[in-house]
Amino acid sequence: MVTNTDVVPLTGINAGFNCAGVTPGTCNLPSFSFGADPANACVIGGSLGAGQSCVLNVVFNPTSSSQAARNANLVVTAGGLSQTVSLTGHDSIATTAVSPTAGTTPPMNPATASTVAITGTITVTNTSTRCDAAGACTTAGIPAGYPAPSVDAGPFIPTAITLAPLTGTGTWALGGTCAVGTAINPGIAAIPANAANGTPASAYVPSGNCTVTATYTPPATCTATTTATCAGTARVTMMGYGNAGAAQPATIINRVVNAN
Repeated sequence: MVTNTDVVPLTGINAGFNCAGVTPGTCNLPSFSFGADPANACVIGGSLGAGQSCVLNVVFNPTSSSQAARNANLVVTAGGLSQTVSLTGHDSIATTAVSPTAGTTPPMNPATASTVAITGTITVTNTSTRCDAAGACTTAGIPAGYPAPSVDAGPFIPTAITLAPLTGTGTWALGGTCAVGTAINPGIAAIPANAANGTPASAYVPSGNCTVTATYTPPATCTATTTATCAGTARVTMMGYGNAGAAQPATIINRVVNAN
């Protein structure tokens, strides 16, 4: 928050990020940005009346593909004076699984072409498990094949979900429970009771998942006896922040779906 405690307007408000004085190798400017402006947001280049205040909303973005501290400075300038605020964040990393590995469930290309709308589903699961008590978490309840619990496990956050028609004259619709900006959260590892400090046991909380659906409606010319125009194809994609071992935002779905 920037507050003008003077009796005259404060002019020349400016703000930005830099790496001055930050430990070498730990500064990452893309990890920080200004978020959506609240009602009383500071206007860059603007002024602030006497006794008034405004807000700069800083967001930490998990832009890397590994767990590490990300640092930077926020520098706010107003009225010819500058103030520096140290920023730090820590990337958490998700591991994701997409099912099925190709196409959809159920397949959208039945042996006999469908003359009515047909829907296929793709499921995205965050297979990572967060450990909230380092050294005390167990693997109880975690599905086979999932990574071991980690204090660095975090959400996968979709930034784009698209469906682009490629061929055919039918219509496509994108649906499902996955949503841009809505986190697909990791599971939470079970922790046994600790008699020494009185902490009760906590059970495993399953990992989050969501769905992407593609619905294809054949054209009116598609009938049970005239199937030549029934088919259509589309490309389905999802990308987002938080996936392990990938450039961010990571693409976790990029496939062509065949209908009819």
